[in-house]
Amino acid sequence: MTKLISDFLDISKIEAGKFEFSDERFDLDALIEDVLVDFRNRGFKIVKRGEVPSFIEGDGMRIMQVLVNLISNAIEYSSIKKHVIVSSSGNNDYAIVNIRDFGEGIKKTDQKNIFEPFYQVKNGSIANPGLGLGLYISKEIIERHGGIIGVKSALGKGSTFTFTLPYKLSNIKSKSYQSFI
Repeated sequence: MTKLISDFLDISKIEAGKFEFSDERFDLDALIEDVLVDFRNRGFKIVKRGEVPSFIEGDGMRIMQVLVNLISNAIEYSSIKKHVIVSSSGNNDYAIVNIRDFGEGIKKTDQKNIFEPFYQVKNGSIANPGLGLGLYISKEIIERHGGIIGVKSALGKGSTFTFTLPYKLSNIKSKSYQSFI
């Protein structure tokens, strides 16, 4: 219930143009590890690979919100004993994070709409208790940081959600989704 209320508040802020962010310097890999410790303590097998070569400027708490949402979704839809792989890397301008699950996957027709508010994928036997807000909010957070978010998925093989973040907000450059995903 708390998650639903929080998501509705975020949607209201987005629509009102009052979705606020702090601007701080943070270690993305340390943030990822903090999130993973919490999930591992609850018994989930999550593997972390790679590292980001630099600090990020932005709102670490909002990026944590994205990580929690994407990892929670990956766990929910993963069919191999809740096994998820989180990898991070970077190039000269951007940090890149991938969250991979081994679940049912997402149909191509759903992939183009998955980041829209209230959109829910209806796959197989998994009943989704959410309202279809998490990916929309995650997209808003990433894009407002100057990054991009996307998904690659194949039915029966799982999904990989990828997002990028510029190291510095002043280094934001226009990149296509295909550059990273």
